[in-house]
Amino acid sequence: MTRWSGALPWVLVAALGTACVVVLGVLSFDPAPGPAQTALQAQPDRGDRGTATVAPSPTASPLGTATAPPSGTASPSGSASPASPAAPTGPSGRATPRPTPGDPSPGGRPATRLPTPATPFGATTRVCVPTPRVTPLKVATFNIHGGLGPRGRDLPQVVAEIRASGADVVMLQEVDRFRPRSGGIDMPAVLGAELGMEHAFAPNVRHGGRAEYGVATLSRFPILDTEHVLLPNDPGKEQRGVLRTRLAVGPEEVDVYNTHLDHTSDPLRRRQADQVRVLVERGGAPVVLGGDFNASPVTAPYATLTSALGDAWLQVGVGRGPTAGRAPGARIDYVFLHEAVVPRAARVLPSSVSDHDAVVVDTLVAGVSPCEWTSDRRAP
Repeated sequence: MTRWSGALPWVLVAALGTACVVVLGVLSFDPAPGPAQTALQAQPDRGDRGTATVAPSPTASPLGTATAPPSGTASPSGSASPASPAAPTGPSGRATPRPTPGDPSPGGRPATRLPTPATPFGATTRVCVPTPRVTPLKVATFNIHGGLGPRGRDLPQVVAEIRASGADVVMLQEVDRFRPRSGGIDMPAVLGAELGMEHAFAPNVRHGGRAEYGVATLSRFPILDTEHVLLPNDPGKEQRGVLRTRLAVGPEEVDVYNTHLDHTSDPLRRRQADQVRVLVERGGAPVVLGGDFNASPVTAPYATLTSALGDAWLQVGVGRGPTAGRAPGARIDYVFLHEAVVPRAARVLPSSVSDHDAVVVDTLVAGVSPCEWTSDRRAP
């Protein structure tokens, strides 16, 4: 007993020293967080004891912002490895995530971070701001009755009435070409030359020789493209059709449809109106539809067409707007507009030659300027 009592103090001292070494080793060993942890966890997991070289976790500055880790990393042997400019790495050697605003720091304060701009500081970015635009367009529809009036053939008066309208685009019906009754002239070409306008013609009916009869469109704007579509017909009826003319109206393109529906059969007229609606709903450009429809506003063909386009007279016209001179009070000639063609005013222009009056509509064609990268501004 005496022998063990003399050695006991030294045993206790050795045990206490070993315990201190172990405690100090544990306290100084601060492993980096694993991939699932953030670099600024409030309580780092002390149980992760990897053997790879690790970097100390960032510490919080007195202002509560995360500070960079000290240069050099501790190795298991206690020697410091050279400082690296890279971000702190975890046991796997991958960069640990940087703190995000609101994440707590080891000191308990939220870590803050300056926002990262979308473009580098001082860089310039080009801003595109499309702007709306409108282009004036005056259109008219006019059944000229072959240029035949009470005094016989009177094409000069037709020219005078069209000129008086001031229209940029005129949709004409009952137009002759090389027909004996109108002097065998190329009526669309003559009208275009007299008025200084381009012209397009669609023959719905072909007579003997070169004689033709149909619809024509005159335009002060360039004609880009034309299309002629024959409408449904019944045996023994006069063939009807639609002329589509695509125009370059300033910076915009506009499809102008010109037609003349049957005047003898309501069922046939309904089928023809159905076909016209299919054509104008194809898209591709804003639409203007005009012509002699031989249908009043209370008929099925009118309802069919106004289900696709707006009646300009109802929007901006004044009064009933009758257009058939030989049937007083009847409104059967129309200008229908796509929503991108906005009417401003409408009037009926009486004719001393034809059995129809012309309908003239002032419009604005709406469009959007192309995206031009012209506005520069410096990024914040």
